[in-house]
Amino acid sequence: MRIVFFALGLSLVGCGAKSLPAQPDMALGTVDFATGLTSDDLAVTPNGCSTLQQDCSDPNQKCNLVVDNVKNVYAEACVDLMGTKALGETCMRAAAGNDGVGHDNCAKPLYCSDYGSNNPTNPDRHCRKFCSKNSDCAQKEACLSLVGIQVGTCAPTCTPFGSDCSNGLNCSDALGDVNQKYAYLCRTPGTGKEGAECTVGCVQDTVCLLSVNMKSYCYKLCNGQHPCQSGTCKAIAGDVNNGTVCQQ
Repeated sequence: MRIVFFALGLSLVGCGAKSLPAQPDMALGTVDFATGLTSDDLAVTPNGCSTLQQDCSDPNQKCNLVVDNVKNVYAEACVDLMGTKALGETCMRAAAGNDGVGHDNCAKPLYCSDYGSNNPTNPDRHCRKFCSKNSDCAQKEACLSLVGIQVGTCAPTCTPFGSDCSNGLNCSDALGDVNQKYAYLCRTPGTGKEGAECTVGCVQDTVCLLSVNMKSYCYKLCNGQHPCQSGTCKAIAGDVNNGTVCQQ
């Protein structure tokens, strides 16, 4: 399931999620590789650090994103280095669930993320760069916002109905960037059809959006070449890219 931080339609509920969405990038209920590590084995220095400045005093640590299980948001913390995977390389986390977030085999100062390759059943993660604005990222990338902190991670974007995605991925993951505007990413299509709640991922060319009732549903993407079978093709609230979905 992928939940974005914007409301849909004319009656807006505003931006800024209050808690972590249940999505693979947060590692809620997903398993990467069996190492036998438990939460007690994953060393965290709780003192504040900066993922952008990488100011951990121990050279064998990096400042990474972990999950604050009390507040259910991201937090920056010094964690032990566990690998040397480079920018863009595939990576893995050392444990399932929230305990694995931030404990990965990416080199300093990178973060292991599934943004741009979201697969709910078998996460395909890559080492991504930290950022505070879109210009920190490469061309055709966006700085995606993260809940609870003033930092994001770069991820490759795509064009709905375009040819940017490969390996069976589909450009229908709409996520908020640091400017609180939409960016589109590749993802593995799910089985949730138009109008269904986003519990098993949405089918191809159908995006999961937060509605005014604070629940997330699958909405069909549309444009002049891809008309709606039902409803009207209307703009997504807050979408600087003029994205449109079928709405009743």
